Amino acid sequence: MEEVVLRIPAGFAEAWNAGVPAPVEIIADRSLRYTGTSIARVNGYLNRYNAQIGQLRLQLRGVHPDLSRPVDSQIVDLSTPTSRGGQVLAFLPYFILITVFMGSMHMAIDTTAGERERKSLEPLLINPLPRWQIMAGKLMATTAFALATLALGLIAFVYAMGLLPTADMDIQLNLDFAVAGKAFLVVAPAALLAAALLTILASFAKSFREAQSYMGMVILVPMIPSFWLLIDPAKSEYWMTWVPLLNQNILILELVRGEPVSPAWFGATILSTTLLALVLASVAGNLYNRPRLIFTSG
Repeated sequence: MEEVVLRIPAGFAEAWNAGVPAPVEIIADRSLRYTGTSIARVNGYLNRYNAQIGQLRLQLRGVHPDLSRPVDSQIVDLSTPTSRGGQVLAFLPYFILITVFMGSMHMAIDTTAGERERKSLEPLLINPLPRWQIMAGKLMATTAFALATLALGLIAFVYAMGLLPTADMDIQLNLDFAVAGKAFLVVAPAALLAAALLTILASFAKSFREAQSYMGMVILVPMIPSFWLLIDPAKSEYWMTWVPLLNQNILILELVRGEPVSPAWFGATILSTTLLALVLASVAGNLYNRPRLIFTSG
């Protein structure tokens, strides 16, 4: 069964010869979700054919075809090689944030669910130290791993993007170590945020494997703003810099496009993400004051 059928009725020839619109019928089942594209394609072919025949008819009557086109629209492309290179690097924020979360994931699991599974958590908490300090040490170690992963990822991106044939593509990639350094400062608070969030979730797991199953869902968190910007590109606004993870996406895209970024945008991005990260870190630090959460390894 064909998706779309073009039927020419019996009166088509008479209408065509009379110079009036000749009827045609596009037959399709519009309840099928995939027929919409086929119908649009057939309509596009018919519209181009209409325009061609209409111009020929005007010429036969001594009328210049341009009289039927009062406006001649043209697109003037103001993009620069650097801004076009920013389109190529549109995926960069997504990979950077995923790198941060992946870099802290295993450390967060090992210092919480892993220690509970190895029966080493209870002896650790017996030490005469406030438990929030112990958790702070775990968070600092997890954040350090995330930052190390972020730095290595950015360095790898700088070298890898330098291998692309940008001259043949008529683009210029604005990704050098200066831009990578700014991206590192912008994303650094997200490393603490990721470490705290992953530590909180892993604290409720009784085993390493169970914690890994939780982490699969958490990895979706940095994907949401990246996919939103890819599916529905929006103009960068100042309020976006106050939304953690979305602000990192916005600023990195602006940096790789070579756009000037206001210091207020940098400040709002770092401040908002840091505040949320500290709140989550405080929650993680106080979790182990609950005995029920500690003695669940049996």
